[in-house]
Amino acid sequence: MRRAALLAAAVVVGAAPAARAAMQAGAAVLRLPVSADVAAMGGAYTGVDGGISSLGVNPAGVAAATAPELETSFHSGILADQYGFLGYAQPLK
Repeated sequence: MRRAALLAAAVVVGAAPAARAAMQAGAAVLRLPVSADVAAMGGAYTGVDGGISSLGVNPAGVAAATAPELETSFHSGILADQYGFLGYAQPLK
């Protein structure tokens, strides 16, 4: 019984780093800011209804658009990672 408990504990302890690595492996690009004003606020942009620039952080912020907005951005990182963003908002009023 003691041997089974030790084996189970070893499996759990050994699986924790692998699970943590799996959580960090994919889609890290989704945490990058989509515009300069989001980056300037350090990513703390969820409470701001900033129109189209808040689309990557808080999609509900697009409701604050008072005029048609178009935003494009492109990022090329130092590790050959690249991503682009194209957003358009049309107010319904």
